[in-house]
Amino acid sequence: RGSQSVLLLKAIKMFKFIVLLAVVAFASAQNEWRAGMQDSRCPQRPYEPNELAFILPGTTCSTFRKCHNGWSYPFSCPPDLEWNLTLFTCDFPAAAGCILGNGNRNRWFADESAQ
Repeated sequence: RGSQSVLLLKAIKMFKFIVLLAVVAFASAQNEWRAGMQDSRCPQRPYEPNELAFILPGTTCSTFRKCHNGWSYPFSCPPDLEWNLTLFTCDFPAAAGCILGNGNRNRWFADESAQ
């Protein structure tokens, strides 16, 4: 009987830990969407992951923006990767082919800060 109680307590602790991890992951994901700005390049409808019109380059080689209802939100590639404008994914720098000018991607957008 005692070993069943110990197992039950361990299961409860594990469940609490998993719930805590889920809450932290959800909160982190919500923070990604907070620093948005109105952006005329974004469609006026909800984000669709498979629609390329919802992904824009950022102001550095390792950043990009996702659109949702006319707003764009910043995201970053993992360390040592850059945003590939052709494949719409984070990629190795040699393959991404990022070209910077005046601190932004003016090859693609003249002045993103004016949005």
